[in-house]
Amino acid sequence: MVNAKLVLAYAGLLGAVTQAATCSTLENNVDYSGANVGNARSASASGCCSICSTTNGCGAFTWTNYNGGTCWLKSSKGTGASNPGAVSGVLQQGSSATCSTLEQNVDYSGANVGNAQSSSANGCCSICKNKSGCGAFTWTNYNGGTCWLKSGRGTGTSSQGAISGVVGSSSSGSSGSSTCQSMENNVDYSGANVGNAQSASANGCCSICMNKSGCGAFTWTSYNGGTCWLKSGKGSATSNPGAISGVVQGSSSNNNNNNSGAWSMKPVKVIQARVQGDAPVWHPEVGQWLSKYGSNTEQQYMNNLDTVNTASVEGALMYVQAEGINVNEQSVKCHRKNDMQYVVFYEMTIVQPTASVKYYENHNPLEYGDFVAMDGAKCTNAGSDLPKSCKLFYGLDGVQDIGPNVGCNPQGSDPRAPYPNNYWCSFPNSCAQKYRNDKTAECRAQYNGGLCPMGTQPDGVKCTYSYKILGYLNIDDLVGITKMGYSNYQQYCQAGGIEFKARNTGRGFEVEQSIDFWKNPGDQNANANRAAQLVSTYNQMVSSGRNPNMSPLPAVSSLTAANPKCYQNSAVCARAKYGCSRSLYSQMCTVCNAPGAGCEAAPAGYTFPNL
Repeated sequence: MVNAKLVLAYAGLLGAVTQAATCSTLENNVDYSGANVGNARSASASGCCSICSTTNGCGAFTWTNYNGGTCWLKSSKGTGASNPGAVSGVLQQGSSATCSTLEQNVDYSGANVGNAQSSSANGCCSICKNKSGCGAFTWTNYNGGTCWLKSGRGTGTSSQGAISGVVGSSSSGSSGSSTCQSMENNVDYSGANVGNAQSASANGCCSICMNKSGCGAFTWTSYNGGTCWLKSGKGSATSNPGAISGVVQGSSSNNNNNNSGAWSMKPVKVIQARVQGDAPVWHPEVGQWLSKYGSNTEQQYMNNLDTVNTASVEGALMYVQAEGINVNEQSVKCHRKNDMQYVVFYEMTIVQPTASVKYYENHNPLEYGDFVAMDGAKCTNAGSDLPKSCKLFYGLDGVQDIGPNVGCNPQGSDPRAPYPNNYWCSFPNSCAQKYRNDKTAECRAQYNGGLCPMGTQPDGVKCTYSYKILGYLNIDDLVGITKMGYSNYQQYCQAGGIEFKARNTGRGFEVEQSIDFWKNPGDQNANANRAAQLVSTYNQMVSSGRNPNMSPLPAVSSLTAANPKCYQNSAVCARAKYGCSRSLYSQMCTVCNAPGAGCEAAPAGYTFPNL
């Protein structure tokens, strides 16, 4: 997996280095403590210098013989510690970066292009220089010191303790000034995508594109508060209401060849749900709901989605109904299965690895790979071995390496709980072939990808998905147990109450006793009404202001309007006569067999790339 990613990186997705890199005299038996920015295989330490020079944010490295030889790439040298057999060196560039006088207690508003750890603001200058698209930074003491890398300065706002600066000479810059031609409104350029970055307005896209290796044009849309879709060139122009496009003048990448550059999937934003035993915890310092498990916010962010399964909102209650509430099947009296207590709503942004888009081109649902059952932060074995769909994440045991992709399969046929529009999905993170307690730092580094670091958007190369928890709903509130005067299900059960009792016939449930909420479990319409009640109860709770840190679920129509057209991510939809429609909170693309509401066919002359 690492090698495949590096091939893509060297093709231009990561910043190019215009001058040959040299390294300091190598230090034997020394390990550098600088923050890790990645790793790559190399049979000897001598190969690490050039690898470091072509990796964004890398300023030093330590080589070990792990896995036949591995370069551990660092943001900087840090301190040196004794490590027999390790070999370390510092990258020395032909041109050095200079930064403006640092501004104390100031936060720059420029669009974020990444982040990296540094114990002081002084280290941010060189880190920014080696990051494609970075022209400025803000340093804070978050997590021991973090450089928040920016496309440019933007405006400065007061922020106690923050330190900011502008990079005067950057590897991502150009020798001449860049300007953009008059922008075209309601137009989308078809040039090959080379990345994306957030910007509140189209005006910010020009400088972002200028500082992005391989970018010669852009299209801006209102997606996710404003996004610049960076292009290798203009390509052809198609109508797209609300989009704004422009070409960077003076860019070496500027051309009209829409076949240049590497294609990547356009990000799709979806809403998913997980049934959990523990409630997320609000962290005001990062403005996020995180897991209660972990010693720092990065771990707490990761532990929410560290190789897990989710469900579509429309089918989130299927698991509760089918396996969680039947008292005849309880292993512990008065405890639902796995102590399920909350339905947590996740806003996901997904960019699948390009190889997986090709491999699963005809999979149902489109845009996704095969669903993989996961438990304990590991792919669940199929018999005595991992399923092939899990091995494909990293190319294990000689199968193709297509990257850690999000998988989804329809799950609407269980007679105990037939929920319409129900999908189960799998979200692999690093080292998905091992249980959580068996995952080492080396395994996570070698078999990386999946969940993006907090604050980073997916690109399908370095990572596949990011998330934000909107909020959660207590199941006892939903089904009416707390309205009966009980604090929770356990108290209700211990008082003699029965939530649901039935005989599992293999063809469904024969219900003996049930509270009103769970009546008629085998009826699809009743189940659809339960799913609708889940959404309305949650949104009513949020609108009441009881928890100001929760956000309501958006309307499905607003998700669809903001997401890319299905034909832009799926060859099947691009070929379909009547196109495809995108629907549901899970934003699934479905082929249209006739003209209909939501069906959008590819424009005349549009060709999906041959991946």
